[in-house]
Amino acid sequence: MASRSFSYQSIQSTNVPQPLFGSWIAAAAGPSAGNVNVQLGSSSQFQVGDRVFIQDVLGTVSTMERPQVVAVPDGTHVTLSSLLFARTGGAIGTGDYISVFAKTNAFYIQTKDGNTAAAFVGDSPLSRNTGVRCISKLVQVAAGLQPVDFSSTIYGLGNSLDVSQFFVVGTATDQYLPSFSTLGVQ
Repeated sequence: MASRSFSYQSIQSTNVPQPLFGSWIAAAAGPSAGNVNVQLGSSSQFQVGDRVFIQDVLGTVSTMERPQVVAVPDGTHVTLSSLLFARTGGAIGTGDYISVFAKTNAFYIQTKDGNTAAAFVGDSPLSRNTGVRCISKLVQVAAGLQPVDFSSTIYGLGNSLDVSQFFVVGTATDQYLPSFSTLGVQ
């Protein structure tokens, strides 16, 4: 089992869900049978060899796909092995979501001390700060105090989760620190 940890990630837009382990497509792309360069809000969570999960902001099943990352040329682009569908680009909440696709039996999120509001972890792009589709509320704490965290530890290989199903909702510029452990070959 390996783990993946990341630097602090920022909430991009108040009350707009964003992938806990991913980003959004910032410019329209595809379809393409071969390698295609895709502009993202941020490519900081992706690495060569990752399978990714792409879905529209409503989670429409008919347009979901799982290509592979073949390159990460800079901080806002990934090169994918293919795109079966035309992907919508735009600001967060309008551009399609792209997430790391990995099986895990544990993921972890810790909010940053000094955040201005609570953050919510949810299981859908339809998660909201009202509690809809949310599994945890992470309250804000003052700067210098121990931050709030959430862990999804599940025991047993047969009970794995997919990290692409998790989203975070909060207040713009607030930050969180995500990580997960992977199970075998993805």
